[in-house]
Amino acid sequence: MVVFGEYRLPHALQATVQDSRIIHDRLIPSASVGHRTDETAGGRIIMVSGEIRDDPDYVLRLEEMRVKADDTARTLDLEDGSAAINAKLGTIVASWTVEDGLERPTYAATFYETS
Repeated sequence: MVVFGEYRLPHALQATVQDSRIIHDRLIPSASVGHRTDETAGGRIIMVSGEIRDDPDYVLRLEEMRVKADDTARTLDLEDGSAAINAKLGTIVASWTVEDGLERPTYAATFYETS
């Protein structure tokens, strides 16, 4: 289970942690060399995917997750033995398949690590 603040994400199946790195290249007029800065401490991006199983109120569950995207940093615990992360919830994408029907939507939630 994955916990964001006090909220447990339903049936989380996979969590992916990606480091982010930003490199700025700036052209200096009338110079043969540009200016480059490297921001390696951009924070990590965590993507959690899962599905909402056999819940007739699946629309309510999706809305409960979307409400957490309020630009507030909360503790994200992947419960895999790693340290908890302070993160903000970015986007949530939900999808349904014809085979699984409307009663079993899948979701993908993107979290952004904060300091």
